[in-house]
Amino acid sequence: MKIFNMIAFCALISILGVKAKSQEINFLALQGDGSASVILDRAAHTAFINDGGRAGMDGMAAAEIEGQPVFEYLRVKGITRVIFSCSHPHDDHMGAIEKAVKSPEVLKFQKLAFVDSILPGTVNSRGKPIVRLQNSFLEAHGKEVANEKLIISTEPAVNADRFAEIAAVSEPGTATSVSVENYRYNPGMIGEDIHDMAMIVQTRVSNANRSKVVIDFDDASKRLIKKWAADPHATIPDVVVVAHHGSRYNNMSAVLKQMVRGRSDLIFTVNASNRFLHPTPEALDQAINAVGVDHVHLTGSRVGDNVVITPEGIPRRTSSARQDLISLIDARVARADELLRGSGTKPQTRERALKDRRALAKLAQKHDLNGNLPPEPDQTIFGASGQTDTGFGDSAPGVVSRGTGPKLDPSGGGANATSGSSEESPQRSRDNFGTEGGTFNVGGTCECGHYRNHVLLYTTTIVAGRHCGHDVCGR
Repeated sequence: MKIFNMIAFCALISILGVKAKSQEINFLALQGDGSASVILDRAAHTAFINDGGRAGMDGMAAAEIEGQPVFEYLRVKGITRVIFSCSHPHDDHMGAIEKAVKSPEVLKFQKLAFVDSILPGTVNSRGKPIVRLQNSFLEAHGKEVANEKLIISTEPAVNADRFAEIAAVSEPGTATSVSVENYRYNPGMIGEDIHDMAMIVQTRVSNANRSKVVIDFDDASKRLIKKWAADPHATIPDVVVVAHHGSRYNNMSAVLKQMVRGRSDLIFTVNASNRFLHPTPEALDQAINAVGVDHVHLTGSRVGDNVVITPEGIPRRTSSARQDLISLIDARVARADELLRGSGTKPQTRERALKDRRALAKLAQKHDLNGNLPPEPDQTIFGASGQTDTGFGDSAPGVVSRGTGPKLDPSGGGANATSGSSEESPQRSRDNFGTEGGTFNVGGTCECGHYRNHVLLYTTTIVAGRHCGHDVCGR
């Protein structure tokens, strides 16, 4: 009798496990920077793949779900239809998707569809036109195969819900426990940047008792996020994917106000080794303040250890959310220390690393995320060779380099045009450089293109400029 009861119990657990896995979202752990997610709807034999990270082993190609490569996993689960979507045409989102739709692997599925936000005339940074996903598929496999495989040919996903159009054509009347839709807006009313045209994707996964609404903001711009947050028809989410990996160029505060501490969840699609230092300490602090440490999740880079969302919530992974945050902070501090100790580190890079390190240490202390943070390294401006590192160009010692820095205001009040770190670099006149810590423009050029002559004193760093003999340069 006991054996029979045990068998019945195991069978029940197995059945429940299958049901729980019939609808889920996997935000994939990637080796490189970027985002990739797979939405599984086994009831409709359908999967949605939204973004894939970079092409090659940094992206979806090296990712796994339950120990299997993504496409193999989908075939084993009985998926016959795949909808590929790309939020916006940047390499860390579109690279792997573009490569996937050109590969023979996709032809093993019965039906395919493609959704993207690429408007006519969109070009990349080199001025080359960006090809839409369905056109990439057509170019690789031919019109005859496309006619056989394509569910529907769609327009860019901006002014209409393209996922709804696909669902209506592919499986009319089919009961499904997953719904996917894209936010409808007029990109012309937002802006002209690629991120102003990004797709915001809403997914609902449901079972008989529960459901979860997940909104992936991907790399949506501040303007687009603000529009979504002000929309009275927008659905309040249970889970939010933080925009642009938590970069300083995006402000999620309007969205975070809708989160419920201890119940809502936030996901950062990042790993500790990403080269852009995402997310910022400020973004992490806002997220933790909004939902609590145990509800802030990082996709990371452990193969197969994805952030999974089911109707019941987010199951525990190999490590807890808190442990992942501690690991991220430890890794970022170690990277900062390496730059701070480096003899060839440029002052602007050194300054950014020092700022990041201190903000991370403060974050760790505030939210009890102290791992193994070592003491802050001492600072110096001279490398082993004795060369002064100006942070503007790679000139040899004693050689004046023409400006890669911003032009100076002849009044001496600062730069007219700032560098990429401008939002962190308030302008200061050359007579007002003090000894306090802070973040300033630490160089610049005279109208002649030479470095101005000044010395900035920081708490731990001295940055020396060069002299070209003009008044504007501070002779």
